[in-house]
Amino acid sequence: MKIKILVLMIAFGFFLIACGESAKKVQPVLSIQQKSEIKAALQAKGFPAPNSLEINESGWLVATFVLSDPRSATYLESFATDTLLTIRNTMYSHSIVKNYRVTLDGPSPGPGLVLRYGNARFIEGGKMEWEPAKK
Repeated sequence: MKIKILVLMIAFGFFLIACGESAKKVQPVLSIQQKSEIKAALQAKGFPAPNSLEINESGWLVATFVLSDPRSATYLESFATDTLLTIRNTMYSHSIVKNYRVTLDGPSPGPGLVLRYGNARFIEGGKMEWEPAKK
């Protein structure tokens, strides 16, 4: 009798583990159509397509642009915030993320190196933030 109860408890434990695994939240992914919508919205405003566009493991929609000739610090901030707002406004109706980031990089100064100009961030309900790269 005790063995049957023990077996049932173990089986029930495995059942709970299996249910918990299937109930985990699935990480959202941008569809090809959503990426195309973003690129078209950016192009309509005279911006290039991002070099990468993805939803990262933390749930942020991240667009990375590589700029070869930034004109000024003001230009970088304006570029980042304007592209971020364009992306956010394009994706708002899809409701798949609440966190957005645009990262601005320069040409790589060498193998495995990244020249970071800064990034703009926005979390729904919050305010836009620009963070220039630290020198």
